[in-house]
Amino acid sequence: MPVFPKGDASYRYFTSRRGKLYFITDKNADKGRIVSVSADLAKARFGKPAEVLKEREFLLDSAYEGTSHLLVQYLENGFSRVRKFDWNTLQADGELKLPFSGTVSDLRWADDGNTYLVAATSYLHPETIFKFAPNKKKPTVFFQSEKPNIGHGLTTTLVKYKSKDGTEIPMHLVHKKGIKLDGNQPVLLYVYGGFGRCLTPEYTYDVMAWLKLGGVYAAPLLRGGGELGTKWHTDAILEGKNKTIEDIAAAAEWLKANNWTNSKRIAVYGGSNGGLTAAATLVRYPKLFAAGVIINGLYDMLRYHRSTLAWTWLNEYGSAENKEQFEYLRKYSPLHNLKTGEKYPPIFISAARGDDRVLPWHSFKFAAALRHAQNNKGLVLLRVEEEAGHAWSRPSDRVKDQLLFLMHVLKM
Repeated sequence: MPVFPKGDASYRYFTSRRGKLYFITDKNADKGRIVSVSADLAKARFGKPAEVLKEREFLLDSAYEGTSHLLVQYLENGFSRVRKFDWNTLQADGELKLPFSGTVSDLRWADDGNTYLVAATSYLHPETIFKFAPNKKKPTVFFQSEKPNIGHGLTTTLVKYKSKDGTEIPMHLVHKKGIKLDGNQPVLLYVYGGFGRCLTPEYTYDVMAWLKLGGVYAAPLLRGGGELGTKWHTDAILEGKNKTIEDIAAAAEWLKANNWTNSKRIAVYGGSNGGLTAAATLVRYPKLFAAGVIINGLYDMLRYHRSTLAWTWLNEYGSAENKEQFEYLRKYSPLHNLKTGEKYPPIFISAARGDDRVLPWHSFKFAAALRHAQNNKGLVLLRVEEEAGHAWSRPSDRVKDQLLFLMHVLKM
């Protein structure tokens, strides 16, 4: 017997307590709420959902059970915030405050139920486990994976800008403290915007290497992602995918208008779905960027659905075999919007020979078409990783190559 009607909404189970099952749902709650269902498991009988915690301003990302508290992680403009609610009254009772703005990746509690271990990371902090003890104002470091001061001299700033249709988009900027806004900083704009994926801060050595070279890292929370709720995702699927592209273009324009950079010092960077959205923006606005770095992306949106797992993405993109969907896919498919004689910025394309998710023929065709459109002029680099798949490769080698490419093109 199903607990909920099929297709009713999204329900994520996270704990059981005193004869009740607890779920996070977006049923009548774009940013999520918590409901409980009474359960008689022996007879497979379930009651009707009862609201435990109502929808709030920010996205409810995850929840955890403690002995005396319900712990709820919210994403506030992409940053984690863990709030405590008393199990008996369900009233707010403080929070587990991290020493930096970042992402909580896991939470566990000790035997007493009131001491918590919280794993967290940020753009500038490697994975760290913090211990939150009762009656202690600040957490202590329980475990740290790398040197604690690796991000010294760097900081993260939250800004907001308006897209083409007036929608306000949050964006994270990671940069040197006291940076001089002279309109000439090298900026790497990281993009994704798809499948409801939440883009949250995490420590990666490719970003840190870029920052140590003096670059600025920009990460907008594009529509198509899930950082601001279910609607933030669904507004930019199928015919709405154009909104993701316009959000990227608007981010680049904002960075230039606010004296962070200029058209000769900004590159767009994305992989997989992000490779698609980055490439589509580069093709539509070739003078907006000085360079592009696209990894394992989809570039032929009229034939993508014929390969391996791509049939599972039809709800996100649609299919060219549907006449209506063909029309909007044709309008943004990177391969089909290249213009003969147009000068495109230098583009670094990386593909994995063994990628069975986004097959490398996308990259091969797009690289060849880019060269053909420019009469074999312009800088187009195709890097093929042997014995590698969609998410598995030797990233240190690829990162080294793409950083050298960016340093050359952006004159760093």
